[in-house]
Amino acid sequence: KEGRGHFPKHGIKSVKNFNEFVSKYNLDKTQIDIISRLIECHDDYLYDSKKINKLIKTFTKDEIELLYEIQIADLQAQSKEYHYLLDEYKIGKEKILSDYERGANNEYHI
Repeated sequence: KEGRGHFPKHGIKSVKNFNEFVSKYNLDKTQIDIISRLIECHDDYLYDSKKINKLIKTFTKDEIELLYEIQIADLQAQSKEYHYLLDEYKIGKEKILSDYERGANNEYHI
């Protein structure tokens, strides 16, 4: 529906899978929380102003950078027909990080 090569909302299912997996490793609650949020949002289209405002309020700058790296890696693992989005992701990352630097509480308008 949104130009993705897999089912919608798979981030939520992926978090459930992660929660089953994580018990085998010695991660603290902060690490588990960060990883879970990154997994859940890794396929969100981050160019909608409401999602961007939520992103800026939910994640630290470092976490936003990680989220974009995950999105880029995920996209590269998909069919090449979606690779045209790589430049859009990279531009979006820079824009959102720039906005974040100006103030995490600023309203984002496209």
